[in-house]
Amino acid sequence: MSMTMHKRTVNETIDMIEMFGTHVTIIGRGDVGVGKSSMLFELSKRFPTHTPCMFDCTTKTVGDLSFPRFRKDGDIEYITHVPSDQLGLHLGTPVIVCIDEFGKGANDIKLGTADFILNHKLGSHKLPEGSIVFATTNKGTEGLGDMFQGHTINRLCFVEIVKPDAKEWLTKYAIPNGVHSTVMSVVKDHQHMFQSFEDVVNPDDNPMIFHPQRVGDAQFLTHRGMKKVSDLLYIADEQIAEGEDESYVNHLLKAAVCGQIGVVGGELVMNYRELEGDLPSLDEIKSNPASVELPKKAATQCMDVMRVLALSQADVNEFRGWLDAYVTYFLRLPQHIQFFFAVQIDQAPGDLEKSPGTPRTGSEDLHKTVTNRKQWLLNNDKYAQWALDNADAFAADDFHQRGQ
Repeated sequence: MSMTMHKRTVNETIDMIEMFGTHVTIIGRGDVGVGKSSMLFELSKRFPTHTPCMFDCTTKTVGDLSFPRFRKDGDIEYITHVPSDQLGLHLGTPVIVCIDEFGKGANDIKLGTADFILNHKLGSHKLPEGSIVFATTNKGTEGLGDMFQGHTINRLCFVEIVKPDAKEWLTKYAIPNGVHSTVMSVVKDHQHMFQSFEDVVNPDDNPMIFHPQRVGDAQFLTHRGMKKVSDLLYIADEQIAEGEDESYVNHLLKAAVCGQIGVVGGELVMNYRELEGDLPSLDEIKSNPASVELPKKAATQCMDVMRVLALSQADVNEFRGWLDAYVTYFLRLPQHIQFFFAVQIDQAPGDLEKSPGTPRTGSEDLHKTVTNRKQWLLNNDKYAQWALDNADAFAADDFHQRGQ
């Protein structure tokens, strides 16, 4: 399904449901694992007198909506339907009903709930006054089977949920909900892990996230998955504190984390867990590059370089914004780590830089401005001098070419 609609954050969508949900059925349409289903939990806190009800369309058949019952009134015999308790029609008090994954529901589910989403009715049974009904679905561009018919579309109020970026997720979800510090450190340093697949032309450019063009059924990283990883880390911490063998706990934990968010993201989380305390945060490097404590372990030093390389590819404009600070920090690293960084930059292909307001679609409309990270570095006087001083380790003419 392709349609144009206004975009709102998860929190703004919740506000819309709170404001208008008694009169229209709002359906939040967004990326996999973006937090759509969790809106019911937040709304239940805002409406403590309402009973929350979750109806997951992916696990339901039409028999889960109501059950036929034979009735006789004098000589008149007829069939009535008793509504399912999952929709809250039996309670007699206001409810909040989330019709989850509505786009993936079978056709008989969509037909059976048509009057429910429009008029809050199922047969002759009507929800109590003040009840709220909303729905969730994926975008449809993921190829996950989210389909809608015209008469269904017109009964719903569609809103596209913007995938929270790393900063929004950290401030509005992770910190208030006590997400594990290791998870927050990873997300803060690798903000591209929350990219939408629609912003990634080549699925190999970000192997951590879901992408419909990726071959195979490998696990992938989502906001929901990172919350589950946080839970796994806390459980592992408790097991170790209670005397379980730390090495064995982490051995099991690694398999669980990779199984939850994929091998690439999972191994990154486990590396942070192992090297935690030896790795300065990017914020520390940005604000205090000349004196922040350097990592001591060789593995941490390599990981330090790799995360900066990942950032420079995922968010070119942000990297250019603090390039001078990073060069100051870079010049303090051991020489072999400096060479490692320079070689990686030298071998990296040109990056696609998205012009402001231009979506990455992979089509001819994409502004393909090739930017060379090595040229940015060579435009920095401190890095250019380092390159000249170490020209014997590289092709000298490469380092004499200053960028525009």
